[in-house]
Amino acid sequence: MSMANTNSRKKRPAAEGDRKRLYGEFPDYNTRLRVWDQGNPKRPGTQCWRRFEAYMAAKPKTVGEFLKYGTREDVRWDLARGYIILDPDPRYVDE
Repeated sequence: MSMANTNSRKKRPAAEGDRKRLYGEFPDYNTRLRVWDQGNPKRPGTQCWRRFEAYMAAKPKTVGEFLKYGTREDVRWDLARGYIILDPDPRYVDE
């Protein structure tokens, strides 16, 4: 008898398409950004809360500087929710 996994709700890894839907293509490391300055919106005590505190204190000016304190997923998540803003924001730049 084989031991089947009884957890029917396995978490699947996010596909690249899912990640892109959060914000779009990952921005260039030299892209300027601004960090939310209204307090930490993350749940206190979590790893993402600690990373947000670290990059808020550091006040990174580019995506590359941000990545010294946060992850690529932090960039995507925080951009999608407006916690960080690219400067200029490509969603609003006329071509």
